[in-house]
Parts: sequence; C-alpha cells; structure tokens
Amino acid sequence: MSETSELLRDAAERLFGAHRDAATLWDSLAQAGYDRALAPDGAGLELPEALSLLFSAGHHALPAPLAETMLAGWLLAAAGLAQPAGPLTVAPVREGDAVMVVSA
Repeated sequence: MSETSELLRDAAERLFGAHRDAATLWDSLAQAGYDRALAPDGAGLELPEALSLLFSAGHHALPAPLAETMLAGWLLAAAGLAQPAGPLTVAPVREGDAVMVVSA
C-alpha cells in the first residue's frame, strides 16, 4: 500500500468511525471530498487510493452509497458531464439510450 493510500485510509477510518448518524454522514463525506474522489475536478485519485477509502467504508458498514457515487462521478467526468451534488448511483442502459443524470 502506498503512503498516499495509507494516509487516506487512516483519515477515512477516523471519519467513518466517528459517524454513527446517517443524517450527517453524507455532508461529512462530501466535505472531505470522498464523493468526488475519482473525479478529475475533485481529488482525482487513482483507483488504488480510492479503493483504500472503500475498504474502510466496508469495514465500518458505512450506510451511504460512496462506491456508487465515486463511480458515477468518474463516469460523468469521462462523458464530459458535471457531477451533481449528493449521492449518486449507476444503472445499465442500452446502446442508443439517452444519458440522464439523476441525483437524490
């Protein structure tokens, strides 16, 4: 594990361990930039570093769609679309379907 991954994981462990209230959790995730961790306009992390965050989220059974939001943000950036605020998810579409961005 790289030094960056270890630092991110330590910070995530502290944040995730301190939050037991799902109502304020997402605000803390967004403030830390974890919701945009893979997006170039966010932290722009490489996959190994982002996975260290998700490992910690799983360890704490985080009640938030962090992985889905990180993936959606990365896909939106790759498509040249802006990432809306809030939790996101990803769903399969058929070729030729219009792209629709929906946030909670």
